[in-house]
Amino acid sequence: MENNNNKGTSKAKAFLKKNVYYIIMGVCVLAIGAMITVAIITASKDKNSGGEPLDINPGDQPAVVLPDENNDTPTDIPGGNTDTPVVTPPAPIIFAVPANAEIARDFTITSLIKWESLNKFAVHTGIDFISEEDTDVFCAYNGTVIKVGSDLLNGNYVIIDHGNGLTTQYASLSVPEVTEGQTVAKGAKIATTSTTGTAEAELGNHCHFAVYLNGAAVSPYDYFTEGDK
Repeated sequence: MENNNNKGTSKAKAFLKKNVYYIIMGVCVLAIGAMITVAIITASKDKNSGGEPLDINPGDQPAVVLPDENNDTPTDIPGGNTDTPVVTPPAPIIFAVPANAEIARDFTITSLIKWESLNKFAVHTGIDFISEEDTDVFCAYNGTVIKVGSDLLNGNYVIIDHGNGLTTQYASLSVPEVTEGQTVAKGAKIATTSTTGTAEAELGNHCHFAVYLNGAAVSPYDYFTEGDK
């Protein structure tokens, strides 16, 4: 019995002596694993107990960024950039009536009328204001005088440029009181009515008023207020 025990002890010692290297390696691996486990558990507890917040942002979706209460810089709101200039559309152009007089012949470019003085039918590209002699003629809108002239059909005339291709013509005038290159304001007197325009001599004393946009005759009524039409 005693011999058996001695034999068992000898075998155990021999086994340990033979495999001591592997046993030590196994113990080290277990110790390292235990240390890693403890470190992970400790780090997880720190995160959940007041340390850095847990990353709850799913996948690659961007996180919601809240504004800093201590930052006075306004949050950039889509469509609310204060650097974007506000564009104000230009005000509509409204003419002053060029003469305080009655209309003797209206604007028409869709039908022909009889021009008695010329003995022919033609369109009429303006409005004829008939009046007593020497009735004041006014500038319809702010602009620059680009032509002061005289010819047999129109008599004395003035052409004013209002910008953006818009011009006005005043014909059958007395001697004009403005000069080429002069800046004139809306409502400023430019001449008086007369009978110098022989193309419409049958009308007597009057002012022929025409409006052109990029060189084409347009209706003056497009630029008058409802009360003046």
